Amino acid sequence: RRHRQVCIRDSVHPVVRPYTLAVRAPETTRDYGELVSQCSLVGVTCLGIGAPLFSMVEFDYCIIDEASQVQQPIALGVVAMARRFVLVGDHMQLPPLVRSREALAMGFDESLFKRLAEAHPAALRVLDAQYCRLRSSVHARRTGH
Repeated sequence: RRHRQVCIRDSVHPVVRPYTLAVRAPETTRDYGELVSQCSLVGVTCLGIGAPLFSMVEFDYCIIDEASQVQQPIALGVVAMARRFVLVGDHMQLPPLVRSREALAMGFDESLFKRLAEAHPAALRVLDAQYCRLRSSVHARRTGH
């Protein structure tokens, strides 16, 4: 538990930290479920959403970032937990990583994002602005300025 709190302390912005589950530390799965159901925003990875406590919750929206890198079965499991979903990514870049020849043969290297983008191109939106989140010192080292 101590290690988990250190990770939260180091990786979550101090303004957001009080709202994380690790800091609130519910004791039982039921307590976690009640807390999650009261939240207006829940951030979790596609694999973390499979935790039993999320099985009791239906979300209004699901936003999957880097959706072009998520395998279809995983993405489908996640979006099925929400009334609406938004997939963010670029289906012309990295596909899901699949090492199994059998899984490749079954199409696991095609993301739900790519499949929907090709089936419904009118639904795609292109971002016309990009926001850099690099700290200025890191940016300066990368660009030489």
